[in-house]
Amino acid sequence: MREIKFRAWCKSNKKMIYFNPDKVDQYTATQFYNLIHGKDDSDVMMQTTSLTDIHGTDIYEGDILKWVDSDGEEMETSVVFNRGHLFTVNYNYTIDAYAPVEIIGNIYEV
Repeated sequence: MREIKFRAWCKSNKKMIYFNPDKVDQYTATQFYNLIHGKDDSDVMMQTTSLTDIHGTDIYEGDILKWVDSDGEEMETSVVFNRGHLFTVNYNYTIDAYAPVEIIGNIYEV
């Protein structure tokens, strides 16, 4: 079974918050509860794809990825969730477990 992980971009302090159910404090748990149940729109919730990049780092919605396409051209785009699938913006490139991608940032911490 895949592990489901979340993170949130906190707009007020411009900080990424990672939710670790094994090491959660009351403040973080309350923030995530409110986000999940639509009680707080001041932060942006993101889910992991359960895939990792070439460095073993988890890929989340909102990450900016870099990869080389089949023509040898270097591509950069962000990850979005749409209709039950994770895609990259602009290229409709489906992310799969075999794609050698690298996370180079995210759309919030640019």
